[in-house]
Amino acid sequence: MLFKEPFFRRTVENRTSVVVALLFTVLTNLAAKTSAATEETPYEWNDVARIVAIGDIHGAYDTFVSVLMNAGLVNDRLDWIGGTTHLVQTGDFVDRGPDSRKVMDLLMRLEKQAERVGGRTHVLIGNHEAMNVVGIVNDVSAEEFASYTDAKSRSRRDRVFEFFYKEQKEKAKAEGKMAPSRVAARRYFESQCPLGYIEHRRAFGPKGRYGRWIRRQNAAVRINGIVFSHGDWTLDLAALGIQKFNQLVREELAGKAPPTDGVPLRPDRLLRSRGLSKVPLILTRAEQEASRANVDRILSHLEATRMVVGHTVTKGFIESRFGGKHISIDAGMLEIYRGGHQVALEIEGNNLRAIHPLGRVCIPNGPDGLDETTLFDYLVEVAAVDPENLDVLGQLAQLCRREEISRSTASSCTFSIRSDLPVQ
Repeated sequence: MLFKEPFFRRTVENRTSVVVALLFTVLTNLAAKTSAATEETPYEWNDVARIVAIGDIHGAYDTFVSVLMNAGLVNDRLDWIGGTTHLVQTGDFVDRGPDSRKVMDLLMRLEKQAERVGGRTHVLIGNHEAMNVVGIVNDVSAEEFASYTDAKSRSRRDRVFEFFYKEQKEKAKAEGKMAPSRVAARRYFESQCPLGYIEHRRAFGPKGRYGRWIRRQNAAVRINGIVFSHGDWTLDLAALGIQKFNQLVREELAGKAPPTDGVPLRPDRLLRSRGLSKVPLILTRAEQEASRANVDRILSHLEATRMVVGHTVTKGFIESRFGGKHISIDAGMLEIYRGGHQVALEIEGNNLRAIHPLGRVCIPNGPDGLDETTLFDYLVEVAAVDPENLDVLGQLAQLCRREEISRSTASSCTFSIRSDLPVQ
């Protein structure tokens, strides 16, 4: 039975119960020894003229398409027009939202189209992709499960229920207990196994369309000396190096190595670590300097000049820390983040720009990076090209109150501070 490892027993909740394990065993063969190949995947590129990085999507397909268009990567037919640009999606494109499947289909299409013209689409493994591969599906939405249904979904589920109910009765008999009623067992079973669940699990299996595709992706890549990953690096993980880390993730997800160390899913590991992204932006330059030695050691291990990460949701804008050596790009694409934000990072040489719906904004980096002296001006520029971004407006309102900016100063800004916005 799947999930024998202690780590998974601590991690698996709700739907990932005995019912799920039975489904895997009976219908998807995920517990079998057959596993996807873990062949080496390239992880480094140099001399790339333009990079566009996009953070967590979480099934927000329409917003994702808008971001791609804002960045000039696709046309209205959703065909690649980005030329030799490298697109990096830093993981967590599945779960929570309703259209993860459409997101994956588009990414798979863009992978092929970009490569034909000398570009590249890099799709990184995040913790939610790893969760779907191993069967932790608590964050899969009802709409997402429904998207996998077909004409035989109900009859498939009925067959699995019969197997499940037989097992429950045999277990009760062996323990000298009364077997659950068929009605009660059915009610519980269907709460754990919505229509589309079985097909979803097949699709994420070693031989499934999405499972096979995810298992061959990287967890981190290095382009022009910049490392892209889903979560944050720690010194011990950075010491492994990118190649070794990618190998460990793929081996665990392919079932070729036991997940006792929890490389893909432990909170202190790369796919889930928040680390440096939680360092407050409102720091004096001296405070940032005090932490920069640790950042420099991490980058030295990674043979990199800066790192770009997703996973930790920002306040609706791209955050730059430690003089631009650490960039957080998960601005919250899902609608639960005040309507969803259309934000991407554009890198050309040493120039970092945030792409918003109405234009681009230069991101402070280098010695005079984003800190308490530059944050307000940066957010004013962001608000000018993203006037519907309530999170940014709320941050500006908070900064105005915190610094006790006078009415005359506040009113001269290129945005209007709404009095009904909460202080975050």
